[in-house]
Amino acid sequence: MAPFDLPIGLALARPIDRLPASAGRDRAEPKLDGWRGLLAAGPAARLYSRHGTDLSRAFSDVVPAAAELPPCVLDGEVIAVLRTGALSFARLQTRSGKGPKPGADFTVQFAAFDALADDTDRRPLPYLERHELLLGLLENAPPTIWPVPMTDNLDQAKAWFKSLGGGVEGCVSKPAARSWSRSRRRPRVSRAGRRPAGCRAGRPRCRAVRPGRRSRGAAAGRVPSAAPGRGGG
Repeated sequence: MAPFDLPIGLALARPIDRLPASAGRDRAEPKLDGWRGLLAAGPAARLYSRHGTDLSRAFSDVVPAAAELPPCVLDGEVIAVLRTGALSFARLQTRSGKGPKPGADFTVQFAAFDALADDTDRRPLPYLERHELLLGLLENAPPTIWPVPMTDNLDQAKAWFKSLGGGVEGCVSKPAARSWSRSRRRPRVSRAGRRPAGCRAGRPRCRAVRPGRRSRGAAAGRVPSAAPGRGGG
């Protein structure tokens, strides 16, 4: 059981125009093209959307895999991975309100980028410590649940950004020493002084470099190379 009531409000990114000149105290992650999800893993596993909707039935293939993990709460992205290893948002949309279909040419996977709890609320910890916890929790995880790659190397972050396409929407920059709780108390806003559309006050934020809006039908992109090989079966 989670050490706090679920679901909860999730961290929201604010857009920036470009990557920082140096990595400095931040860490970068690729922003994968999927649905934001909160995964409560362990024997009573559940999957929630960013808005708190219970998605466990629609993604009944992800939830049993999560039941194999130690009890924990993970923040991440629900993605559809084709047999070629490419990501497809269009395939993910076919799961809206539905469950798995026999013979599908993709698998639904959960790419986790934050560990909010194990048997203890870990949100007060700095991002780097939560990331180490995440890696430990997923060390022996099923192949459909894996950690999003993270780097302090600006060249690697730029490479992710250059691979923008159907699979990678942008690059997320996170303060390495900032706790989830501290970010929640001190939300960031856009440079114009307005919150991005859809953002709510009082929730933690990181910074995201993203391209202009595109059609969801754009060509699928591959899982970033720093991630484990995760093709469909």
